[in-house]
Amino acid sequence: MLRSGIIREVQRPGDLGGSPEARSSGRGPGNGRHSLRDLLSGRPGALALSILAAGGLVAVLSGALDSAVIDRGPLLWSSVAVAGGLAVVGCATRPRCWWLRRAPLVALGAAALAAAGWLWLRSSGLTGDSSYPAVFVPIAWLALFVLGAGLDGLGRSTPGVATARALSGPAALLAVFLWINSYYGYWPTAGALLGAPYPGQVSAARISTELAGYRSNPVAPPATGPRRRHPPATHHPAATHHPAATHPAATHHPAATHPAAGGVIGPVSIPGRSIGFRAALAYLWLPSDWATIPHRDQPVIVTLTGIPGRALNWAWAGGAVAISDAWSAAHHGQAPPVLMLEQNGAAEHDTECLDSREGRSFTYLTRVVPGWITRRLGIARDPRRWALVGFSEGGTCALMLSTLRPQLFGRFVDIAGDAAPDFGPGGQLTLAVLYNGNRAAEAAHDPERLMRSHRYPGLEGWFSTGEEDPVHDRLEPLLAAEARHAGMTVHTYWAPGGHTWTFARRALRQIYPGLVHALYGAGGPFARPGVAAGTRGWRR
Repeated sequence: MLRSGIIREVQRPGDLGGSPEARSSGRGPGNGRHSLRDLLSGRPGALALSILAAGGLVAVLSGALDSAVIDRGPLLWSSVAVAGGLAVVGCATRPRCWWLRRAPLVALGAAALAAAGWLWLRSSGLTGDSSYPAVFVPIAWLALFVLGAGLDGLGRSTPGVATARALSGPAALLAVFLWINSYYGYWPTAGALLGAPYPGQVSAARISTELAGYRSNPVAPPATGPRRRHPPATHHPAATHHPAATHPAATHHPAATHPAAGGVIGPVSIPGRSIGFRAALAYLWLPSDWATIPHRDQPVIVTLTGIPGRALNWAWAGGAVAISDAWSAAHHGQAPPVLMLEQNGAAEHDTECLDSREGRSFTYLTRVVPGWITRRLGIARDPRRWALVGFSEGGTCALMLSTLRPQLFGRFVDIAGDAAPDFGPGGQLTLAVLYNGNRAAEAAHDPERLMRSHRYPGLEGWFSTGEEDPVHDRLEPLLAAEARHAGMTVHTYWAPGGHTWTFARRALRQIYPGLVHALYGAGGPFARPGVAAGTRGWRR
């Protein structure tokens, strides 16, 4: 009895500081010393972590980080470092018994969630036929484990440790999200992720004013510098099948010299109500000299996105606006206007640019959009000067629309597109959803079949894919060979990269100069860029 009483007296917590943390640090209740660990695990640490988290949230919501690059650079790696630090604080303070008893359960739960996410991605078709790096699965499991470990027994910790554990899970998920996004390049900046306006974006009213500029003021003030000569619409050798092969030269009206600046981008509405298509908002980029030149013989580039995708993907992720701005600034304000479309009507929708029960996208793209271009932009319908540029599903559409409507679109860029419209794994689903079971209709919209049975001497196309995109890297040479056999002028570009917007941006940067030359014609103001034999990236 006496012995047990002595033992209880010796083991009183108060004698060693009143808490397990105090016992481990060896300090007493009245010694007045505080270690760094005490500050971090107590209320000061909790307050500091809370202030940092709140400050980050305020910065994001206020738009202060809209221009911050998140797919590479310091912010990406800082998020990884912060998540790692919080995870260490949250997990390293766990006792051994937790690792033996609770950690296996948390690990199993994280594995189940990671496996469920992987199966959902495989079945949903969001990744298409393209694979993604296998390391994504264990990295996702690690983030889910950190989240579960942080939430387990949250209320039984000191304030600082509890705050670190509560923040460690969201921080880990955010770091993994940013790391995966750095591979795909879908959201290059925080503004793109949060749906902010594109930098320098103007209102729809301002775009309307720009569109009406030349018509309302056909004679501009006299030039104060060298006059820029508008390229005449001369005959292009690839356009031999068009009867109207030449146009009168379009002389440039005298205009004040523009500074070496890019263009302007803003939203435009191209309604599809007349055909029953629910169209999404489109975006238009115009070069800086648009208000001072005749529009009729100008070229135009129409971009088509992938799935999931929005019209501004080509501005944010694809670099179309930055590339066009740089070209315009380097060439006295001249560059083709770029019309960025959301061809499916919604980001997650999939029409494959066909008329089906999913929507009348084909009619929208071949009737409504061309009508809007001629009416609002004042550009004449000349296939030599109209180009389609697409990535993924957009690349499939660019090839299909050009082979079905060569009288509309005489130039196309197919970046990692499929051989034919594809609604998902297995041809039966595609046949049922897109063609209502009609195999003749399916054959009529297959570009490979069309290229085998038709000649396209007036078409010029660019095929491009990444070396780490195994499906399309095998497909691209076959499509290019079929196109050449059908009489097209064909260019192919390859480089390291996967089925990602990161690669699409790189490909467009390489293809754009040749595309601009083809659109303006041999007599245009831009010399055709030469490609030396054996240049890495270009396949002859």
